[in-house]
Amino acid sequence: MHVLGPTDPLPRRPVRRVAVAGSAGSGKSTLARTLCERMGVPYVEFESFFHGPGWTVRETWQSDVLRFLDGDVWAIEWQGEEVRERMTARLDMLVWLDHPRALAMTRVVVRTLERRVGRGSKIAAR
Repeated sequence: MHVLGPTDPLPRRPVRRVAVAGSAGSGKSTLARTLCERMGVPYVEFESFFHGPGWTVRETWQSDVLRFLDGDVWAIEWQGEEVRERMTARLDMLVWLDHPRALAMTRVVVRTLERRVGRGSKIAAR
């Protein structure tokens, strides 16, 4: 895999499969959603593969993620240790978000509080 820095030009070939990595609160979901919009494909939040009703782990989450990764064009959060190697093998590009810890933790706290009072984003059910 070729590594690019923040000031390096993007490759000229089309980028069709992108994973976004980073700590909690770094903006993985937001960037993946934006990339999907720009690529003209539906966004699927990684956590919707994993979490079932009542925050239970879905038995089919790994096979569901791998089926999603069989697609030709997608952007997704680089999560799920059990599927990460296969996800990486399909990537055209891995974007690593490396924001200051204070910014990321502030985002996590705000997101958690907003979800607790019912105003924040919910994980979409699959």
